[in-house]
Amino acid sequence: MAEKHPFIRVFTRRKTTEEAVPEESRRWTTAVVVAAGGSTRMGGVSKQLLTLGGMPVLARSLMALNEASLVDEIVIVSREEDMLPFYDICRRYSSGV
Repeated sequence: MAEKHPFIRVFTRRKTTEEAVPEESRRWTTAVVVAAGGSTRMGGVSKQLLTLGGMPVLARSLMALNEASLVDEIVIVSREEDMLPFYDICRRYSSGV
């Protein structure tokens, strides 16, 4: 039996009225951030939690996807032990969580 991968679906892009595209003109788009690796080459340190210029790498990725006009939703695929730190990053760097 295949093992199910845990995931978090906490960072959802909120569209404003000006950004909204009529539903009949395009399909819903979900960006999937695959962040479920074991970080074995990094000695177990999750790369997504490392800071780059004072901000976690995951936050930078999510902010870039959040700015993409055709992305309606962002889903993060995560290891169970990273779920809470990832959720905290989402809450800290997004008003749409």
